Amino acid sequence: MNKFTKQLLVASLVTLTGIAQVHGDTNKTHLTPRPAAVNLAMEKTTWHTQIDHKYHKEDDKFGASIVAVPFAEFSTNKTGMGKYFGFNNMNGLTVGTGSLTTAGRVDRRHLIHNSLSPAGTLYYNPTLIMLPNPLLAGNLNLEFSHRQGGVHLYYRQALDGLLKGLYFQVSAPIVWSQTRSRLNLSSSQTQSIDASGYPSRSVADYFSGNITQTGVSFATQTALNYSRITGNRSKTALSEIPLKLGWNFWVREAQHAGINIGITFPTGPKSKSVYLFEPLGGGNGQHWGLGAGIDTKFEPWKHHSQALDILLVLDYRYLFKNSETRTLQLGNNSTHADWSRYFLVGHVGTAGVQPLANISTGKCDVTPGNQVDFLAGLAYKNGGFTFDLGYNLYGREREKVSKKFSIDETAATGYALAGYDYNATSAFALTNAAVKTSPVIGQTYVGAATGAQLLNSDFDTGCAQTPAYVTHKIYGGIGYCFNRWETPLLLGLGADFEFASKQKALEQWGLWGKVGISF
Repeated sequence: MNKFTKQLLVASLVTLTGIAQVHGDTNKTHLTPRPAAVNLAMEKTTWHTQIDHKYHKEDDKFGASIVAVPFAEFSTNKTGMGKYFGFNNMNGLTVGTGSLTTAGRVDRRHLIHNSLSPAGTLYYNPTLIMLPNPLLAGNLNLEFSHRQGGVHLYYRQALDGLLKGLYFQVSAPIVWSQTRSRLNLSSSQTQSIDASGYPSRSVADYFSGNITQTGVSFATQTALNYSRITGNRSKTALSEIPLKLGWNFWVREAQHAGINIGITFPTGPKSKSVYLFEPLGGGNGQHWGLGAGIDTKFEPWKHHSQALDILLVLDYRYLFKNSETRTLQLGNNSTHADWSRYFLVGHVGTAGVQPLANISTGKCDVTPGNQVDFLAGLAYKNGGFTFDLGYNLYGREREKVSKKFSIDETAATGYALAGYDYNATSAFALTNAAVKTSPVIGQTYVGAATGAQLLNSDFDTGCAQTPAYVTHKIYGGIGYCFNRWETPLLLGLGADFEFASKQKALEQWGLWGKVGISF
């Protein structure tokens, strides 16, 4: 093993050690799932028999192999994802003054302003309830899941004419991805927020961006524009294009050891943060990447038409900085206000309120950084049959996020959290502001007058970072190769289950098929 290979292996192990020491988080506003193109288990099963050097040595062969892999993946930890996007590691919480059996209340007055009621009952007095309609309330049981499918195309070309063992490989995953968000609202109390004849609204309407009011006789509230929690969202895209240039410096029949370098061309969509858990088409969020890897295959046992192969493969890549739209919250990178993105804020000199997310969402510089994909597998071959069984580890470091946008900090036109006693039919002033220092869910805040204005330094970028995580995958596959044909044909099936190790990441199972030719 040459010096470069040893250095790459050491660097990758150091990276994995750093990743494994960092656990997941809660109260998050963004998650970038494992990209669809980063899947050594799906790539290598059965196909490793077709990209052996034996096909490259034949003078009448072009030295190419192409395979199409239709696949589907389904996440299983919807409750864990509920805790990830919830707060205090909880996915069950109560909004408003309904049933209080669930720990962790969200103050109704920070979500639906009390002035959203008919004229003459513009706000709520805790000792004298004047609202004619039930107060908006309900229990939430948050669940988030993810599924995706499509076809992954791989092409590998031998370049032995330039250098024995040289090759390049390109892949193109075409992916349909869907995120599924569920409030699971129960004990719901609705409220009419407009004149008679208008439909009543529920807590679910707030989170889906369906509560807005601009009438003259009523309080003004702008709808939630970002971090919405509502139903199913999907996206189809060519997620990214990884390109590798490799060299097998040691080659034997059905065996090799090599190194490679690679570049990732981003082709999928960027995050827009309109929805709390948004689909990204299987991509990485539009980040260019550079990488390197080790690819080895050994055959310790062979008897007639039977053989046992050992595969050890390591891919490393670094994804560079690019701008994305992310939603921030109040606080700092270690502590921040629970779900403050849903608190209501006022704009000085303007009547009405709007969710904090509407002004705390904007362009951020995002650096995904280091990612590692490692495979250790066994392959038993008997005639044209191949049976694969192995382990696949994926790890990534925590994203680095820095805020690029800014809010107005001018005292005469700035922003502040709205106190519950603010009459939202009147122009907002700082005397109507609630305290901003570590606001507590469920606590009442009246006007604070001074020191309450929101500043750019009040926003937390940590909540918008996908945390470091490591996942572990067990996979298996079966395939048959018609190697005696003039143009060898490959057929295969595979399955896997991926689980996380105490980190907040998607746990999922997947299925795939394979069809390919070598020529």
